[in-house]
Amino acid sequence: YAMYAGDFDAAEKQAREVIEADDTRYYARLPVAIAALSRNDLDAAKAAYEDMVRTGDYGASHGNLGLADLEMYRGDYKAAIALLQNGIAADLESGNQRAASTKYMALAEAHILHGDDKEAAMNAISAALEISNGLSQRVSAGLNYLALGEVGLAREIAGDLSSGLQPQNRAYGALISGMVYSAAGQHVEALDALGRAAQLSDFWLVRFELGKAYLRAGSHAEALDEFSRAEQRRGEASAVFLDDLPTWRYVADLPYWRARAQQEIGMSHAARESYRVYLALRADGPLARDARERMASL
Repeated sequence: YAMYAGDFDAAEKQAREVIEADDTRYYARLPVAIAALSRNDLDAAKAAYEDMVRTGDYGASHGNLGLADLEMYRGDYKAAIALLQNGIAADLESGNQRAASTKYMALAEAHILHGDDKEAAMNAISAALEISNGLSQRVSAGLNYLALGEVGLAREIAGDLSSGLQPQNRAYGALISGMVYSAAGQHVEALDALGRAAQLSDFWLVRFELGKAYLRAGSHAEALDEFSRAEQRRGEASAVFLDDLPTWRYVADLPYWRARAQQEIGMSHAARESYRVYLALRADGPLARDARERMASL
């Protein structure tokens, strides 16, 4: 809970006490790894996940996902793909279906971000959903479909989630719908949908996507407010579905988007620093190229 609340020092202190009391508690390594990532100590985070791997079968499975999440966070998608493929094979062999499904979704995301062929990502999504059709899998599938340009499939998942009885299901349905509208330039519809999602369940992903939607709509001050909230609440992004499965990679792009909003409202020095933070982590890729071009105009 301290980790999700963003009190990383307290989370790490408690986790280390658990490890000292019982070294087999693999899950206690997650707050240690996330605390290290919050300090930008990637080596310490890697060591925590590698330590998790050594605790047994479940620790090995969770640690594999953590190491892949770490590689995706720093933009080494090829390394993440190799880790996830090995992890999926081990999970399927041991019968850990839930872990295999989660890793298939992460594998699809890694393929997308690496710029691999679309078929590999689509196959990974299909494999994940064949194993499990749970909430986190459906939401991840919707996000991945949208990233692949499969808007129709993303809309189908949004509609399915929106018809659920649970507020969190409907919130995720509204989130995906809002992202679809925002990508299409339908700003009013996007902000309405994302605002509805925030009212139903105020998830970290909703705030992050609200910031992007406000930015695209030209409401730069509101965008910066949302990105600031996302930064303050980044502990929730350590496992965006609050299931103790690491997703710190979602935080990686936050400095870039914050810089965009800062630049638009004339905060040149702050924008330059935010771009610098982003480029120190992600030196390559479309956003990195865009960040350098925008920095040059400051």
